Amino acid sequence: MKKITLSKMVPDTLANTRLDIALTQLFPDYSRSQLQQWIKKGSVKINDVVVLKQRQTVQMNQVIAIDADLIEQTELKPESIPLSIVYEDDALLVINKPVGLIVHPGAGNPDHTLVNALL
Repeated sequence: MKKITLSKMVPDTLANTRLDIALTQLFPDYSRSQLQQWIKKGSVKINDVVVLKQRQTVQMNQVIAIDADLIEQTELKPESIPLSIVYEDDALLVINKPVGLIVHPGAGNPDHTLVNALL
């Protein structure tokens, strides 16, 4: 995990906007989902006050700061997982995905996914 610290002032164009939406505009390198998680965890402050509500509106010239842990992405690795290919051409692949095969890596499932099989 990597600790990040971000800070920006709310411009007039984002005045009266929900906090989570304003954050997506101010910090476009992070997903709205990630930003919402940081709000819930108490990692977001407005003018040095912790904010826990995504729906809170922000005002012009308020300072929004984020002090959060960033989970670093792991590199995807190809795996030999047998797939039942129904149809394939140059632009399309149709498979019969087995029940229980996770589609993409996520928390608690870093590998053994459909993405790993397709690499």
